[in-house]
Formats: sequence, structure tokens, C-alpha cells
Amino acid sequence: MNLMTDSRDIAEAFSLIICLQPQDDVPHPRHLCFKYPFTKTSPKRHCSKCYCYVCEEVAPCKKWNKPPHKHCQMTEAEERWRLQKQLRKNLPGTRLTMARHKLTVTAFFEPPGQFVHGFGGALISTDAGDWVRGVSMRIHNNTSDCSFTPYTALLEGLKLSWSQGFRHLDIYLGFLYLDGFWYDFNEDARTKKFRLSVDASCISPQIWALMKDVEDYLNREWFIRVRKCASFKEETDSFGIAVMADCQAETKKVYDFTTHPLTAQIMDIARD
Repeated sequence: MNLMTDSRDIAEAFSLIICLQPQDDVPHPRHLCFKYPFTKTSPKRHCSKCYCYVCEEVAPCKKWNKPPHKHCQMTEAEERWRLQKQLRKNLPGTRLTMARHKLTVTAFFEPPGQFVHGFGGALISTDAGDWVRGVSMRIHNNTSDCSFTPYTALLEGLKLSWSQGFRHLDIYLGFLYLDGFWYDFNEDARTKKFRLSVDASCISPQIWALMKDVEDYLNREWFIRVRKCASFKEETDSFGIAVMADCQAETKKVYDFTTHPLTAQIMDIARD
């Protein structure tokens, strides 16, 4: 009997049980649902946090109950379904993932206090902190509303995250957002959907359209949580990416930090 191995197995099993407690309300594949136990209820049933094991889309996916291979019945217990999951990930346009990622968004004005010119940065990183994607932008505000710059940065960050297939996202908003986001949007405690709480007659049509676009992306079929950065340290990396926009020829530039040859140098500059 290998006590070290057995201890690790017990620890991993215990950690899994702790992680999957019902009250945690975390996204999970259908077969791990607490509300509708897989072996005791119809596989077709799902809670608001279930997702398809194969597609990694919010349940129900397009093939949820479609024969001959109903995705609602697929689990990691069978090798054929694990293989199908892997094959699907290799198909163009289907690289969705429920692995949790972090989107940090920063925006600021230059010079401070004037709203015409600004910069925005959005950084997508893994749960472990590894940089994945980013976008830096120079933002010209032709409205008199200071919310144009931060919401433009947020929208670009949401668009990039969605286009890259990230479907489980913790969104952190930088200092410029303060509590403004929560004045403009309400989150339904039950459905977790976001709704604009501002009166359209009180803002310009351009700002209203921008906020509606943000609302649309917030309410797409993915699992998201929106929070404020607790300190400037939490937005340091995205702030550095925003600053890079001042040196680039393009108004907006998207970075793939998993393949970019200068990722290490960019990280050093952002944290300097």
C-alpha cells in the first residue's frame, strides 16, 4: 500500500467534493449536477449552471437531445465521449472552453480630467494568471459623456473573450469604473442576467447604443461574474496593455500572448 499515493487520491477526491457543493453554484457538466442527479433524473433536465460535457456550451446545446448521440447523455466516464470532446476541440470554430478565465479591463483619460482622448486595455488570463489574449486601444470620445471610454474598453474585452470561445469568465473592472457600472446595470439575483437601469432619455443615443451592446454581450450564453478590482495592483497588467496603445500604429491591436515572441518583455513593461 502506497500511503503517499493513497493520501493524494483522498485529498483530490475530498477537494472535488468540496468544490462541487450545491451552495457554491458553480458551472458544471450535466453529469455532475447536484440539483438534478444524473442517475436519478432525466439527463435532459438541467439547472442554470449546467453545460454540455462535449460542446462546453451552456445547456442545452444544439445536440442536447438530438439522436443518435444525445449530448445530454455524454459523460467523462466513457472513452468514446472523451474522444469526441477532444476531436471537437480540434475543429475550426468550435474551440469553446468552460475553463475559468479572468478578464481585467482598464480605461483612463489623457490628459486626466478631459474626456476627449483616452486609452483602454483588456487582458484575458487563465485562472493561474497566465496571459492568453489582450487588446489595447486608443479611444476618441466625440460625445460629452465620460462613460464612453470605459464602456468602449469593456465592450472590446467582452467581444474578444466571446470570439475566442471563453465561456466561463470572471470580469474585473478597473478604477475608472468605480461603482458606475452598478449604477448603470442591475443583475437579477435569480437569472444572473444584466439589465440597463438608466433612462434612455437621459443620455445620448450613441451612449445608449454602446450600453445596449455591452448589455447584449453580458447576457450571452456564458457564465460570467462582474467585480471591481480591489486595488490598483489587480489592474496593473491591463493598465500596461492600455498604455501600449500610445506606441502602436493601430487604433486597436489584439495580442495573442500564447504565441507572441515578446510576451515576456510586454509583461515586464506592464509591471514596471
